[in-house]
Amino acid sequence: METATDAEHDALRHAIGRFVDREVIPVVADREREGDYPSDLLPALGALGVLGMSIPADHGGSELDLVGYAIVFEAEFLGIGKRRAQIGPFQRPSAETTLSYCVALLVSAGILFLLGRVELGDPIRDIVAQTIVLGLPATVGGAAGRLVA
Repeated sequence: METATDAEHDALRHAIGRFVDREVIPVVADREREGDYPSDLLPALGALGVLGMSIPADHGGSELDLVGYAIVFEAEFLGIGKRRAQIGPFQRPSAETTLSYCVALLVSAGILFLLGRVELGDPIRDIVAQTIVLGLPATVGGAAGRLVA
């Protein structure tokens, strides 16, 4: 994976911020209240490169570096004032991100155990490492989902 330049990171930050401001913030409260899944926004998110961030480019992903991941996480904090005005325990991006990360790690650990990739007798360091490798992309995908949800 190549590391993007500062100009590429700035372009990504600007594109995601513009998308959130134009397409998400104006409708997010109504869509959450109605339980409406925003499938109509997925093609635009794909075009931005926030879907498939951990997938290599030669397999159709955007293969973002760690700074790119951070930019996507940061994007959900851009409308924090509007998000905090909403009612509910998980309306704060930090709470959503924390919950998403914990759930992704638990599911990842469960999958690894079910598939026999790790066992209870394995060193904890190995279990944690494999869980994080599997769970981090799921969490980032969750963050992208929260951008449009």
